[in-house]
Amino acid sequence: MALAKLANDLRLLSSGPRTGLDELSLPAVQAGSTMMPGKVNPVVPEYANQASLKIHRLDMTVVLALDAAQLQLNAMLPVVAGAFFEAQELLAGAATTLADRCIASIELIQDPPAPSAA
Repeated sequence: MALAKLANDLRLLSSGPRTGLDELSLPAVQAGSTMMPGKVNPVVPEYANQASLKIHRLDMTVVLALDAAQLQLNAMLPVVAGAFFEAQELLAGAATTLADRCIASIELIQDPPAPSAA
């Protein structure tokens, strides 16, 4: 959930410049829109968000599979292990990609200097 929160914050803070916050500039990973020249799509934070959603789904699979146990017998352990390891790989990949391909290259948008009073 922390990964999803960070990715959502990056998307919001990079929105702009006319109708968004425009606080930071994400690295351009793919071409933007033909209708909005210069637009940078937040594809890496969106990837991290999508991975987070899948991790959440896998977590729910683990919870439901463990809930299906009867006494000390749990025939669902293979799906638990599979979901756990898949979620672990997704989280590692998404966190590494977000750090390396987005966070490392973020640039803060500086406010233009205020006009001097003469």
